[in-house]
Amino acid sequence: LSLFEDKIEINYQNTVTEALNKSGDRIYDGKFIPFRPQYITNLEYKLRYWIFQFSHKLRWVSQRYTLEANTKKENPYHLEDLSLGLEKRFSRWNIKFDVQLKNLTNEEYILIQNHPMPGREWGVNLELIYGARNSRQF
Repeated sequence: LSLFEDKIEINYQNTVTEALNKSGDRIYDGKFIPFRPQYITNLEYKLRYWIFQFSHKLRWVSQRYTLEANTKKENPYHLEDLSLGLEKRFSRWNIKFDVQLKNLTNEEYILIQNHPMPGREWGVNLELIYGARNSRQF
């Protein structure tokens, strides 16, 4: 959904997956495939005003099995990412600068058994483009 000449943008995606083992193996056939969450929901909204840009992303991932026998599960997790930036065109130069915070709430989560993911991350990006059109993406 894009409103007010792309000044507000909302993206929503909900995925439901039933990844089942179809190997024919008498023990594992019909069981959920490990590390494949059944539900993944993403929501992102972006705001643009003059040279300022703001983005907030939310991701919810359901629990998922870690063994083929479907006897052990990893916990569900919820992540939030935040981005604040500036974009300005000077003559033939397009300049973008943004600061990003990933995993804003410092959620502890695991994608694959025994491999924890990083906590809160931050980054700074500077992009200089010569001769390009003024793109509205960030």
